[in-house]
Amino acid sequence: MTGRPVRARMLVLPGTGADASWFQITGESERMIPVAGAATVDVSAKVPEKVAAGSFSFALGAALEEAPDQVVSSPTVVFDVPDREKPRFRWWIVAIVVGALIILAVGGWLIYAFTQPPSDPTLKQAPTISGAAESGSVLTVGPGVWDPDDVVRIYAWQVCPDTASDENDAECEDILVGAGEAAEGAGGSTFVVGAEELVGQRIRVVETAVRVDLEEFGEEGPDDLSGFPQSSAPSSLTDPVEEAEPTTALVPGVVGLTYGVAQDLLAQAGFQIRREILAGTPVCSPKVEDQDPDAGVSATKGTEVEVRIKDRPPVTSCWTIVTDDDVVIMDDWLPERVGP
Repeated sequence: MTGRPVRARMLVLPGTGADASWFQITGESERMIPVAGAATVDVSAKVPEKVAAGSFSFALGAALEEAPDQVVSSPTVVFDVPDREKPRFRWWIVAIVVGALIILAVGGWLIYAFTQPPSDPTLKQAPTISGAAESGSVLTVGPGVWDPDDVVRIYAWQVCPDTASDENDAECEDILVGAGEAAEGAGGSTFVVGAEELVGQRIRVVETAVRVDLEEFGEEGPDDLSGFPQSSAPSSLTDPVEEAEPTTALVPGVVGLTYGVAQDLLAQAGFQIRREILAGTPVCSPKVEDQDPDAGVSATKGTEVEVRIKDRPPVTSCWTIVTDDDVVIMDDWLPERVGP
């Protein structure tokens, strides 16, 4: 269940009248419980001759290495010490067998109790959109609130027909930036309304919250996010996009900036970003090497600005981990930008 072996410490808990010196765990007291299995523990009991006949008891305890102060006790095992003058049945054999069976159950319970995988994030407040729903305007995401709150957020902007509603959104589709094979889904925490076909349509953003467990990373991080607990939630729909009087602005210069920074800067000026991948060795956080239109050119707000940038290597090479808050910050060069 854990996907990895778990180390547990075994100990004997003597009952009333019994003494800890009677019992001995055979072999090491610390054992590795294998994946999807359990450890068998042999316990021997040697009662001194001076002890009078009677009933005695003990229990087995086990604690994971991860929680050494919390001992899980098995049900009590009772055994009889017969009169020394009579032939004695080897009750210690029964105790060993019963103890071994109990530790199997205890080991399984420990694995289940302490190593349950994290659950999917729970939405407490849906994301919101601010900004005017009109051509040339900039829409900005107000991040949703999740439990827990240490999640990675990924955004996807969608367009919906004017007949759609928050309850009936079956016809919503991802907004594509660019054309042909170069087209890609619009992501990031901002979106510039520019395409003519968006006029009369409604817009929303879908926020995906991903929980990332640092213990599952390894040295270089995961290959992708598909195996991590995650949940998605859409914002409310905007009003139908209205066609506004075209306005112009100067295209800012983004050459030398990373893709994420370039996207934010262009959005603030009223321009949508579109990237072209250049040939060459992939690098983390590649910088924009060229742009079209050039910096300083006057262009209509909502126009797509093409940036030429090198590809990045797999995600495993571009992760940064902040262990103090158990938060993962993704490199800003990703297919989808990570929000605040």
